Amino acid sequence: MKSIPSNSFISPTTTLCSAAATETQRNNALQSVKNLFKRASLVRKDRKTNLKLCAKTIVQERIIKYTQESQASRSRCMLELQPPGYVSQAFGPPVKLLGSGTDGYVNLHVDPAGVKFAIKSFFCPKKRFTSLNECYEALDSEIRMSVMFNHPNIVRVYRMIYEANGYIYIVMEYCDQDLFSLISNLDSSPAERIELANYMFYQLVQAVSYLHNNAFVVHRDIKLDNICVTKDHTLKLVDFGCSVSYDPLRPFGRYGLTGSDPYIAPEIFLLANSIYDPRCTDVWAIGIVYLAMLSSRFPWEIAKVSDKNFNLFLSQKHKLLQYWVQHDPVARSLISDILSVDPSKRPNISAIKSHPFFINLHSRYSNTNDP
Repeated sequence: MKSIPSNSFISPTTTLCSAAATETQRNNALQSVKNLFKRASLVRKDRKTNLKLCAKTIVQERIIKYTQESQASRSRCMLELQPPGYVSQAFGPPVKLLGSGTDGYVNLHVDPAGVKFAIKSFFCPKKRFTSLNECYEALDSEIRMSVMFNHPNIVRVYRMIYEANGYIYIVMEYCDQDLFSLISNLDSSPAERIELANYMFYQLVQAVSYLHNNAFVVHRDIKLDNICVTKDHTLKLVDFGCSVSYDPLRPFGRYGLTGSDPYIAPEIFLLANSIYDPRCTDVWAIGIVYLAMLSSRFPWEIAKVSDKNFNLFLSQKHKLLQYWVQHDPVARSLISDILSVDPSKRPNISAIKSHPFFINLHSRYSNTNDP
């Protein structure tokens, strides 16, 4: 392997633990660690509101209560340093574009052994970031969240690589399609569609339960496009670029707008600049995903009174739910609770798992996909 010049970026974890590292490299690595902690201590308390697009996702927020210290330093230590061209050599060149957003894009790669990978690429240009630390901070959520999960319904991340040419790569398991494509192209009987919707709903609840109750993370961009499906119909929740972590022992809330219009909970619009609990908005999005799977359409374009379909929902909720969820009154009662306009009346993810509809699904599917 080509040697890395001593003035290049030094990975603290790689260099400090390497017996082959030179004294200069060790000193540079130690200085990198010191700089990271120094930078973390100098972060401004009053950051300007950030406006960011995650594909078609709107993100405009301000952190209210809880942030983890030295997040950028943790992200930095998760990356392995490699020379330019390493990813294409190890995993094959890009074969197909799978998706793109403002921060990067996802390509299909096939390695020499024929194994498929989905690799997300970010670029940290000098004209945009004055240092690698700033790049890590900007991509921190995507990087840090991507490697901390261990659940069958959350996409698996194999490696995270920084190439010296400025690219960061997240190497993930490959899934055949996203749920939006699956539902859009589905040609099946109503009974088969209901069965698929129920199975996807069951797995999605399991994934979000793991996030909220075990990882203490809120996704904040749950949608059909961010749910991938394997050939055996195993659901994989992906894209944690808009996610946030929280301390379950401290108050937690957010300001601002995050998500994709049809999935955004009404309190985000109604409360304007007030604090809301994003765990409740994740739950709302689960309900929208279920309705979309049943009918291949969204119940409304946006959850505002200016939207005629949402306005009709506000006045005739029971009637519309009878039409949307005809197959099972028990399922209808849960979706009705999930789509409570008042977030304080909306069940949390644990309450959803205690509902008779989910208990029935668990008895049917638990052996198929045991979390």
